[in-house]
Amino acid sequence: MVHRKHCLIIEAGPTPDFLVDRYGSYADMIEQWLSPYALGTSFTRNRRYEDEPLPEPDAQDAVVISGSRFGVYEEAPWMLQLERFIHALVDARVPLFGICFGHQIIAKALGGRVEMSEQGWGLGTKEYQLGPITSQLSGTLSAHAVHQDQVVKLPEGARILGGNDHCPFAILGYENKPIASVQFHPEFTQNYLSDLLPVLKERGVQSEIVSTAETSLANQCDDQTIARWAAAILFDTNGAWPQ
Repeated sequence: MVHRKHCLIIEAGPTPDFLVDRYGSYADMIEQWLSPYALGTSFTRNRRYEDEPLPEPDAQDAVVISGSRFGVYEEAPWMLQLERFIHALVDARVPLFGICFGHQIIAKALGGRVEMSEQGWGLGTKEYQLGPITSQLSGTLSAHAVHQDQVVKLPEGARILGGNDHCPFAILGYENKPIASVQFHPEFTQNYLSDLLPVLKERGVQSEIVSTAETSLANQCDDQTIARWAAAILFDTNGAWPQ
């Protein structure tokens, strides 16, 4: 695999204050997750949620958009600017990967709809059924989920690559575009979730949901498999993209 030299990570929100000292920023976690499969790649960050100016889209080799505590339907000015940036990346055919909020804002920017799901929290280690993706991914995979919002209407050209009963549009690709995204968090570790879940309970998430999520953390995640696939989309110059 031939890797590009630079990847921009757009941070769409901050890591919770009580976790940042131990686990770093969302960009730190994404870089740590991807780096083993992106040898020779440098990473830079943009704190979009703090309104940090975006760079030139066609100067990027690859872009990842992080998760966030914010909802894309809030349509804050920085989010609308990010949507325009996504369109520019698409026009320039820059490989793009979205995680959670990133998954949602890519879909919204391209004509989909995102809402707070009537199904409630997706929390803990979840299993997803996969459609045809690549030779690297087939069958099912497990990943950590932390979300209330979901993509509920697909944009034109989107393909469902994986999902489950709770989140049918959990993995999306886009026809003839170097774009893919996931609703879950492959960059989150078991330890991170273990520290986050009790605080979510304190903040009002139902105790049964938190308890079930805590139990689910004993299940193994396929975060490294997902990292290899994401790296192929972002860095493989032969174009290992969803078709």
